[in-house]
Amino acid sequence: MGQRRRLFPIPAIPKNAGRGSASLSVSFGVGALGMPLLIGALQHVLDYETVVFAVSGLAFLTGLTYLFIRFPEPKQAQGFPISKVPGLIKDPLLLLIGGFLFFQSAFEAIINNWTTTYLGVRVAANERQALMGLSIYVLGMTLMRLATGSILRKISPKIILHASLGFVLAGVLTMQLASSLAVSIFGLFVLGLGLAGGFPIMFGFVGGRFTELSGTAFSLVIVAALIGNMLINYLMGAIAQSAGVVYLTWVAAAEWVAMTLLVWAIGKRLEKMA
Repeated sequence: MGQRRRLFPIPAIPKNAGRGSASLSVSFGVGALGMPLLIGALQHVLDYETVVFAVSGLAFLTGLTYLFIRFPEPKQAQGFPISKVPGLIKDPLLLLIGGFLFFQSAFEAIINNWTTTYLGVRVAANERQALMGLSIYVLGMTLMRLATGSILRKISPKIILHASLGFVLAGVLTMQLASSLAVSIFGLFVLGLGLAGGFPIMFGFVGGRFTELSGTAFSLVIVAALIGNMLINYLMGAIAQSAGVVYLTWVAAAEWVAMTLLVWAIGKRLEKMA
């Protein structure tokens, strides 16, 4: 009998792919979680504009420290190999990963930007409750990224990626079917768990497959992610204005379908390259 084929075959992936980027991504989660908590904690002392200005100033001062950091030598010591860029842009694997991150980034954007409004309309959450729900979502994402870089280190990236898609689907369905604030917030937490793995694991794939041009490859997939972030967030705004923000979960479900198909295609591509 032949070997049973997996639904999403992703062989020949470095065992630690995405681990470093998972740990790095935690910083984004901490910032996203800390900002609304800080604003909430200081709301009776300072207005939010002052808090945002202060945090922005701190970020600027932190950025200045890079002027004094000595970075490693570049991989391409003789200059940028521009002749190789067209081939990189046409690489099927990189295009597929860019496509996945297009939807991954868009998914994160619509949840970050529309969740508070959605909870207010769907389960009559007030502003504080809606912000708490958004914070719980970010908490789920941060905890999963911490776990991916630590206690889940021995689990292969493909298993984590498949589990992530399962968590995303469970979170979207929970939000769609929820009739109370508590259940909606639980769905957001599960959704955060699911969305945590996308960027770290895909960055691991890129770094492992395009070692000589990793900086350029990362730049290309990040551009794809930013385009998806802007376009689908704009589309969600148009849908919310014309049909209502309750369709947030439908847009999220459509993105899940696209991401799942792209994971399957990435797996098939990697199978051929193995």
